[in-house]
Amino acid sequence: EFDEALSIMGRAMDHLRSPRLTRRRFANLLDMVELPIGWQNLLRVVAADVARRRGWKDDASWAVNKCTNPVLARAWVGWVKRLSI
Repeated sequence: EFDEALSIMGRAMDHLRSPRLTRRRFANLLDMVELPIGWQNLLRVVAADVARRRGWKDDASWAVNKCTNPVLARAWVGWVKRLSI
């Protein structure tokens, strides 16, 4: 299970790094990826940062709000707040 999840995460992150990533593909990617919940949450936080770096504030919020792990979500929000100081 670990190897499969890691492979799926790697492919998803490759898509997130693509310079041709669109907002539609971004949203579809998070909705379509089939991973155990812990891995999904990690991908959502990574995706939120991808969106933040692209200036897609609404998409970043959407991605982190999909994260069901409150500790990960709070950590990301706290980190983003520190970046804006």
